[in-house]
Amino acid sequence: MGALLNTVPECRVLTVGEESTSVLIIDDLVADVKSIYDHARNRCQFSQESGTYYPGVRAPLPGGYSSTLRSIADQYIRQHYEIGGGLEAVSCAALFSIVTMPEEHLAPLQRIPHFDRHEQNIYAVMHYLSPGQFGGTGFFRHKPTGFERIDDSRRAEYLSAVSRFFDEHGQPPATYIRTTTNQYELIGSVDYKPNRLVIYPGNLLHSGLIDPAADIYRGKGLARLTCNILLNYE
Repeated sequence: MGALLNTVPECRVLTVGEESTSVLIIDDLVADVKSIYDHARNRCQFSQESGTYYPGVRAPLPGGYSSTLRSIADQYIRQHYEIGGGLEAVSCAALFSIVTMPEEHLAPLQRIPHFDRHEQNIYAVMHYLSPGQFGGTGFFRHKPTGFERIDDSRRAEYLSAVSRFFDEHGQPPATYIRTTTNQYELIGSVDYKPNRLVIYPGNLLHSGLIDPAADIYRGKGLARLTCNILLNYE
């Protein structure tokens, strides 16, 4: 399955936080986003991933669509981020994703923002696919440390601070995080819009802004379907 790109999609840059991290937003990416949505819903086998905290089900991307997204994302990433010469983009994840977990079943770490990977040269690529209105993506600052991006030099301190905050203040409420809390500050967000591509560093703290009334798929109706790719420059 391939994906025909629209002619020269426009890229906007959202700068978030005190660390001035660039988040790329590209609208109207492909000519027929409905065909991708229909393929995912009707032809892909979704299942729960083991060993991850994703609160839902996932399925592998078709090769043609995955290759197209990787190629176009690579162009934007090289234009807007500092990628060393000679580094090649390698996919370390390429999945359709649907949120299915009710809030009351969330583990403590699923109730707070997360980072995908701590390595410096990994970028998250997300394509919003569903028609309709769903929650977007939020970016956060960890208040106790002031960290917005969790790289190798910050990872141990950040995880220790999160654990210490839980010990001192208790676990966060059993809800998806959607706004500023006593532990995290919402520093920016991107609304959900069908056929919108969002790109950001994989070590930036973020979360889906999940509205349990609209965004949790319960086996019928529209799903909050996204494509998620991680590109590693190595």
